[in-house]
Amino acid sequence: AAKISNLRLPHQTPLGGLTLDELYSGMSAIGQVLKIVCLTSPLHPPFDYIEAMVEFSACEAAARALQTCAGLSMSADGCNTVEVLPCAHAELYVPSGSAHCQDFARSAQVSMASTA
Repeated sequence: AAKISNLRLPHQTPLGGLTLDELYSGMSAIGQVLKIVCLTSPLHPPFDYIEAMVEFSACEAAARALQTCAGLSMSADGCNTVEVLPCAHAELYVPSGSAHCQDFARSAQVSMASTA
């Protein structure tokens, strides 16, 4: 799980100014991202931090994330600082229609099916 603190826009919903696409882009540099599930703390703004649980396609990518992402900023201005912690979940459950999570593998399958 990535704990993202020092949020640039802690009063902005749903994720303190971050988007799932930004999280996906940042984590995809480590390895193929399958799912992201985010929780805010506290539940309502202003947020202290976002906890982003990321499911990679390979255990090696998760291990790389633990080694390389700690202390990195997800933005050029030094905000959105990442602290990476191991997650006990082997697989993440992603409900549909939430602004806090996305199943990127399912999204890719739906996109391919609609273009076929």
